[in-house]
Amino acid sequence: MSQDPRWPESHSEQTDILPVVRPMAGEAAQPPTTSPKSPWQRPGLRKGAIIAGSVLGALVALYGIDLLISQGSVPRGVTVAGVDVGGMGRDAAEQELRGKLEQRLTNPVQVKAGDFVGTVPTNVAGLTLDWPGTLDQAGSQPLNPFTRIGSFFSTREVGVVTHGDDGKLTAAVETLRAKVDREPQEGTIRFDKATPVAVEPRTGQKLDGGVATQELLKNWASGGVVELPVAVVPVKVSPEAVHATLEQVAKPAVAGPLVIKGEGKDAKLTPEAIAGTLVFEAGDSGTLNAKVDQGKVAEAAGPQLKSTEKEGKEAQVVFDAGQPTVTPSEEGLAVNWEPTSSAPTTAS
Repeated sequence: MSQDPRWPESHSEQTDILPVVRPMAGEAAQPPTTSPKSPWQRPGLRKGAIIAGSVLGALVALYGIDLLISQGSVPRGVTVAGVDVGGMGRDAAEQELRGKLEQRLTNPVQVKAGDFVGTVPTNVAGLTLDWPGTLDQAGSQPLNPFTRIGSFFSTREVGVVTHGDDGKLTAAVETLRAKVDREPQEGTIRFDKATPVAVEPRTGQKLDGGVATQELLKNWASGGVVELPVAVVPVKVSPEAVHATLEQVAKPAVAGPLVIKGEGKDAKLTPEAIAGTLVFEAGDSGTLNAKVDQGKVAEAAGPQLKSTEKEGKEAQVVFDAGQPTVTPSEEGLAVNWEPTSSAPTTAS
């Protein structure tokens, strides 16, 4: 019997034959499957993880070393009155502050209150600086690693702790008050001969003693000008109202001579004489009012009209040759200065 050619010659030599699977028509060939590798088996990721771990370990080691060497030191980035003492030991920081600030602390304190500028001697005010207390408020090195890293790139001003002798400080502030306080000065118009000149108003001011004391204690060691608070006392008349009266009332009033007509004779006032009769007062409505001083008008024009006036006489009983006789009264004639002295009083 002949052997089928599809089979091996003998069963003993038979080898495993795997079926060949071919895709059917219309199906895509599937790639051979392989088992996925773990991310840690990828060379790039494994190398990055090693580097990151090394860096983290180094940072942790540096943090620990920094904690040990910075114990008891002033936090990094701290300044006191502009002096950098960050990272120094307490004793070194105090020496640094004394070296930079003690000379400054003996100088008078420059102050400004409103438009007043002056000085206050530190010994007169009894002002002293508390060195340990100043460093105490700076605190200690932070434990937060991010805060510690940030301190390398930033600064923090903590100021100073100061003390003052209550009696001396109060007396010094009261001395300042005498120089700072003033009443408001209303604006007006003065005359330079016959030329009117505006006098600007000036607000009043009063020193706030309680707050001024605190500001001195807080800022006197800064080396700068200490701003002291004042309360402003307003004026009634604004600068605009003063200039309106100047243009609309004062200048026209002295633009030329003034003629006062009398009975049979006239009097003439020069611009300079007119200027001497004008008075300016602040009105409650914020205006600057012009008024005429009647006494000054009579003083300037009276001599010129003297001949037009006549003194009056009362009726009298007199005896003439032993006989009583009545002397009739005579009317006097005088200038009525009140209507004569009327003038515009307010700028429109």
